[in-house]
Amino acid sequence: MASPAPSPAAPILAFATLAVLVSAAAACSAADRDALLAIRAALSEAHLGVFSSWTGTECCTNWYGVSCDPTTGRVADLTLRGEAEDPVMAPAGHPASGVMSGYISDAVCRLDRLSSLILADWKQISGPIPSCVATSLSYLRILELPGNRLTGEIPQSIGSLSRLTVLNLADNLISGAIPCSITSLASLKHLDITNNQLTGRIPADLGNLAMLSRALLGRNRLSGPIPTSLGSLTRLSDLDLSENKLTGAIPDSLGSGHVLTSLYLGSNRISGRIPASLLQNKGLGILNLSRNAVEGSIPDVFTNQSYFMVLDLSRNRLTGTVPRSLALAAYVGHLDLSHNRLCGSIPAGPPFDHLDAESFASNSCLCGGPLGKCATAFKVPQGNFFWLHFMDEAESNRVKVAGKSEKHHRTASKTATQGGHDITSFLTVVILGVGLNAKPELTLETWAHQKALERLQEKELAAVGDADTE
Repeated sequence: MASPAPSPAAPILAFATLAVLVSAAAACSAADRDALLAIRAALSEAHLGVFSSWTGTECCTNWYGVSCDPTTGRVADLTLRGEAEDPVMAPAGHPASGVMSGYISDAVCRLDRLSSLILADWKQISGPIPSCVATSLSYLRILELPGNRLTGEIPQSIGSLSRLTVLNLADNLISGAIPCSITSLASLKHLDITNNQLTGRIPADLGNLAMLSRALLGRNRLSGPIPTSLGSLTRLSDLDLSENKLTGAIPDSLGSGHVLTSLYLGSNRISGRIPASLLQNKGLGILNLSRNAVEGSIPDVFTNQSYFMVLDLSRNRLTGTVPRSLALAAYVGHLDLSHNRLCGSIPAGPPFDHLDAESFASNSCLCGGPLGKCATAFKVPQGNFFWLHFMDEAESNRVKVAGKSEKHHRTASKTATQGGHDITSFLTVVILGVGLNAKPELTLETWAHQKALERLQEKELAAVGDADTE
């Protein structure tokens, strides 16, 4: 028997059913809508009309910055971005437009299916981060609240957000210590807490965050050592710990990062030596260790695979010579070795031939290259001095020396340089003036071992007679 012909009304009925299902899926949860309205009530923005679309009941389709899960109708994404401050225009009296004030209502925690919460760069949103964010928003993957005036501490339970991949709290006024629970965020890839008022130590187990690719902790008040565990982060490409109060040595393990491309450690209180492994790292393109207390020589380990866009070792206590292997580097864009205690001649050739004198300024006795021709030789009087405090050979062959004898008594001597005593036998040289010397016999490279050489003067020094009375 033949089957009955389909009713002409069947396609219409099917379409209507599908429309109802889609409509139901897109419908906004009444509870979520109420939570969004409470969030809006805690914020104020008068010029851009960010909340002008937040009317009616269809928060999933018509409300600016709100997105919902199409299958559940629950709010999954709340993204309200202002305009970040332009570092050039803002100081010139042209601040970014768009200012929102108020605070983050704890009603946000009622959006318990939220996977992304972004309230960024509104400049005047203040108050603390609701602590319930860390306990109620278990689906949260992205938490970005930068560029506001948030205060208080990072919620202690932040480690409960096991799905979190991005945590950005930069450019706020957040204080207190970094919670130890942060090391439990196993999925975290991007951590940015730059430019806050955080204190205390960096959690020792931060290296447990195996997925971490960016760790930006600069411009805070963090203290203590750099955790050695950071060297075990095999995915870490950018590490910024600059402008803190960190102490101790740079861990050798940092140089083993296979994908590390930028390392900012400037403006801390770091001491010890530069690990050779850092300079040997083939992927590292930006290294800033400026304004610390790093000492010792610069490891002479550069190769034709070294490629530095920035190599800033300025304002430390580095001694020895400029590494000659640096001339082998494939590229060195910005090099700054100024304000150290380096000595000897600057190697010839690239990258040195395109650098200016500022790259080498205020060192003990560097010469050559952009600093000008090296003066070359001198003799000193006979004597048994352990400590050469002051020497001036400018314009003549006379010296003025104050020093310590074997009995450690202070003595002073004015004598001609004839006869000569090996000048490099002095254990410590503090000030040396060699300008306009007429009888060169020794190259300045012989001074490289004098770690305490504080100043080389290539012109006649004023008041040199004062050395006799010290």
